[in-house]
Amino acid sequence: MKSLLIFCLLIFPPTEIFCQMEKNIASESLVSASVIQEGHHFPQNAIDGNLNTGWYAGPTPCWIQLDFGEPRKISKIHIFFCATDWPRYYQYKIDVSADKKKWIQVVDMTENTEPEGPVKDRVKNKGHIHIFKRINARFIKVTVTYDSADPSAHIYEIKVY
Repeated sequence: MKSLLIFCLLIFPPTEIFCQMEKNIASESLVSASVIQEGHHFPQNAIDGNLNTGWYAGPTPCWIQLDFGEPRKISKIHIFFCATDWPRYYQYKIDVSADKKKWIQVVDMTENTEPEGPVKDRVKNKGHIHIFKRINARFIKVTVTYDSADPSAHIYEIKVY
């Protein structure tokens, strides 16, 4: 078992192994958005486990929200944006709430200028992993404030741990 772990660490970065061993609870939520869709890119696509689908909406700023129905302990959010048009970057923030009254910002990327990709194949997109102090959250809201390539938001997937 120890040699398998060493082999995995050599092949995969520790963050990838960590994410694969944990349970993604995003698909257990109800999803809503400030803008419903562009074409067939529904909000539900952002939590379906498939990097070949996604939620597209605009213009920015716009948000997508997950509702777990009851508070859940979370400490990590892994988010995948469009990375095929390079150099493209997104600015966004992530807030959480136990009751939809008091919101706590756990991620602030509103000054981000680091490009996504370039990635020609969506499945090879590494996304952004955000780790924070464990918190009880029923609601997660991702607000995209800017897309450097066009006026819309493009989230392929949101994973919550």
